[in-house]
Amino acid sequence: MNWKPISDDRARFKAAVQAQWVKLTDANLETVAGNRLALIASIRAAYKISQEQAEKQVDAWAKRSIATVSPP
Repeated sequence: MNWKPISDDRARFKAAVQAQWVKLTDANLETVAGNRLALIASIRAAYKISQEQAEKQVDAWAKRSIATVSPP
């Protein structure tokens, strides 16, 4: 999974992250700053799920988001 499009254009994907994981706050997303592992940790903390579940959710979301968000 290529995370570079997400980490390079955090502003574009921020709304998509907040739509997918509504418990994440703006402060969470500032801390995440496009970092996949930080996003997984924030999701785990907010939703009380396992590392594996959070990774699967993030990977599935990233595949959908990269495929559906058109370039600028």
